[in-house]
Amino acid sequence: MNKTLRSTQAYQTLRREIIEGELPPGTRLGARAIAHRLGLSDIPVREALWMLARDGLVENIPYAGARVRQFREREIEEGYAVRGHLESLALKLGAGRLTSAQVAEVRRLLAQLDRALESGDLVEYGQLNRLFHEAILVGCTNGRLLELIEGLWDGQASYQMVFRLNPARAASSQAEHRQIADAVINGDGDRAADLIAIHRQRGAKALSVTPLARHDTEVRAR
Repeated sequence: MNKTLRSTQAYQTLRREIIEGELPPGTRLGARAIAHRLGLSDIPVREALWMLARDGLVENIPYAGARVRQFREREIEEGYAVRGHLESLALKLGAGRLTSAQVAEVRRLLAQLDRALESGDLVEYGQLNRLFHEAILVGCTNGRLLELIEGLWDGQASYQMVFRLNPARAASSQAEHRQIADAVINGDGDRAADLIAIHRQRGAKALSVTPLARHDTEVRAR
């Protein structure tokens, strides 16, 4: 296995473990211990940690090393606010412009979200959540705006944990999804913009009050 593949393997494994909560916020990420656990050398693991820091999932603390990024209330509020404003604009520009195939995809994702919610698979719900939000934005033709939104999603990937850590948010989120989807499909850009802004405000509130682990447990080989 070449160096790039080893780095990608480490990145994908650690990203999944962070998103699914196996490595909770505040968990220290010792490169050597992780390398031993994954059967890799230190170098690809360090590269994976750099990529995770780029995604906003890992933070480097001076004299302490890397750890899973912890949530800070102000950061959450600011991140959701920026995303809400950008998505509001994108929905205003793109509402009513979805093709029949794109509308069918939105409805398919809503049905999948329902099934994930009913089965209690909130990790799957979080993953489908992003796909749904991407699907309702496809009518927007402003490529730069969509790039900015995509970049924010990547940097806030850890926010998906809100559904697992606060299950009540998933049910209310899905109800909001249906209202937003209806507005987008029916071409009501102003309503869609207002609804997504409220959706983001509620998401920020749900995440900011979530009880999060803040211990500094060293990651050890399992």
